[in-house]
Amino acid sequence: KEIRKKEYKYNQETYIKAQCVRNMRVEFPEVYCVKISDKFQSGIHDFHLCINGKFVSIETKSKTGRASPMQKYHQQKILRAGGRSFVGVRSWNEFRKIVEEVIANG
Repeated sequence: KEIRKKEYKYNQETYIKAQCVRNMRVEFPEVYCVKISDKFQSGIHDFHLCINGKFVSIETKSKTGRASPMQKYHQQKILRAGGRSFVGVRSWNEFRKIVEEVIANG
């Protein structure tokens, strides 16, 4: 049962990431958005975006997922450097609201 729980959690987060990649291309073609996959450094957030010259980092999570200490560390580094960072985004709708808010307000 433990393996199935882990698989479901992984698949749920993978589904959220896939939705975000697909929908960003269609709904916000003017925004630079890249899905990050760094197997050599832990804590790097899932998405890096450039919106109207602003650096934005987004970490998606499943319904039960929590930020790791390294993800929190990277979030603080980004914020101190003047970027925007969001950890614990759990759906495409939440992701979209962040992008819309940054477009509207910087």
